[in-house]
Amino acid sequence: MPLVNRPAVVSFTLVDASGSRSQATANLIGGILLTDARTAAQALATAVEAASDCTVESYAITFPTVETQPVAPALNSRVEKKGRIQFRTSAGKVYTFTVPGIVNSVVLASGQIDEDLALITGITLALLASPWSDSNGATLDQVIGAYERFDSTSKGQLPSSRRAD
Repeated sequence: MPLVNRPAVVSFTLVDASGSRSQATANLIGGILLTDARTAAQALATAVEAASDCTVESYAITFPTVETQPVAPALNSRVEKKGRIQFRTSAGKVYTFTVPGIVNSVVLASGQIDEDLALITGITLALLASPWSDSNGATLDQVIGAYERFDSTSKGQLPSSRRAD
């Protein structure tokens, strides 16, 4: 599974007087460090805002990595079947990490996920032992639960054998 780093991308969100939003996107050179990417993004945001009647509301920097030879997904895999692992954060709130296409072997008859299985502890330990946080920057402190959830699909997402064509 060769993973290849792609050039970093900066997406700027601009808002107008009516509250409508639009995106402006720019690619950064390969190998740029995050601190340099932030400096460049801030400079470009200032320049764009000067040339626009809109306001730069935010920007996001993405460092994409792509799989050049992906392994085929399991035959009956469904991204709508999700495993949701919940954590208590240092701020006392709940953060949920979602695993699309969760394997049947970790789901109990009740719909709960067996948190003691190696497939699940591998995820929880990685999230608890690494620099992960919720969207507000609060660290993940402990697992408080895990369950399966099946999200609905649109007609175009259903397997051809289940479509009502």
